[in-house]
Amino acid sequence: MKRRLFLAGCGGLLFQGRQALTAQQVKADMEDLIARLGSRQFQAREAAAKALAKQGEKVLPALRRAAKTSSDPELRRRAASVIRYIEEHPLQKPNCVVRDLGGSPFRSVAVSPGGSTFLWPGNRDKDYDVHLAEIAGGRPVRRFHGHGNYVWTVAFAPDGQRILTGGQDTTIRLWNAATGDQIHCLRRHGSAVTGVGFSRDGLKAISVAPGQAALWDLSAGQCMHVLTARTAMLSAALSPDSRWAITSATDGSLTLWDADNGKELQCLLKGRWGEQVFCVAFSPDGRQALSAGQDHLVRLWALGTGRELRRFAGHRGPVLCARFGPDGRQILSGSQDKTLRLWDTRTGLERDCLLGHTRPVAALAFFSNGRRALSAGKDGTIRLWNLPQWSKQ
Repeated sequence: MKRRLFLAGCGGLLFQGRQALTAQQVKADMEDLIARLGSRQFQAREAAAKALAKQGEKVLPALRRAAKTSSDPELRRRAASVIRYIEEHPLQKPNCVVRDLGGSPFRSVAVSPGGSTFLWPGNRDKDYDVHLAEIAGGRPVRRFHGHGNYVWTVAFAPDGQRILTGGQDTTIRLWNAATGDQIHCLRRHGSAVTGVGFSRDGLKAISVAPGQAALWDLSAGQCMHVLTARTAMLSAALSPDSRWAITSATDGSLTLWDADNGKELQCLLKGRWGEQVFCVAFSPDGRQALSAGQDHLVRLWALGTGRELRRFAGHRGPVLCARFGPDGRQILSGSQDKTLRLWDTRTGLERDCLLGHTRPVAALAFFSNGRRALSAGKDGTIRLWNLPQWSKQ
């Protein structure tokens, strides 16, 4: 027994030593980055500034010392610049689990425009309902019953008065959010509906199933156009003004459509097999779009020219979901690597890496104020996140 205790004690000392060594290395790396702020090479200075900015508040004490005591005026100036950036863009990582179903994967999540409630599709055995609950405390508010099989996707109308759902039973259903009554049951697809979305005015919608995407007039409950690709579709989105639609397919292609007549306008990305695009979305002003997929990247597109503007690289696995923030200046993405990453749309800078999910992140939703977000994971949890705030300059 004494020998076992002695060995355990030695193991503890060795472990503590490794922890101390790691902390020393982190400190040395930080000091090295600060020293590079004074480099004569512009790229080295920029890389150091970005790396320090990603660390957030924890590097402020060292930066402040450098800005005050360094003999290098360039280093002092750059350190002061990074300090201002971090102070204007504080990183906040607290998150809490608002729903935990013990490992049953979540497929979709949506937040009400007022930010007080959230939606998710049932994910337990033979739970074909859609659930509405309060954000604070998670108290159940309402269930929407009518689908004949599992629900894959949910969305709130911009005014919060209706919700749209789609599922394995091949139907899209429009509901009264206040009463739970079904308004329309829309049928056009021959396979499971995997995505739905509203236009900004709430009068039109888009749905996607492996065989096709469809555009809907929600007032009449009628299908306006069917969009068909050369291969099975994976995702679709409708522009805020309802003029355009964008779709992705299993061959990695990304296509822009005229939503008024259902005609193809432009192939933004021809793609390759094995590089599937899992997610597409329009910016709030409708001038840009994003795509995310198998290649671990989020891409930003200019719709006027069809040009790829920027790539956001950092995920270590396929990107399964991505959304623009309400002001269009930030993008949040979720990946098979179990992380969410927050990006600056204008610079491409990764502002935060959010950790907490233990399995891939399947879906996410911004709050209307852009300060918080929900994420739904294949670990059976829905998590609430506080997000860094952005300078208005």
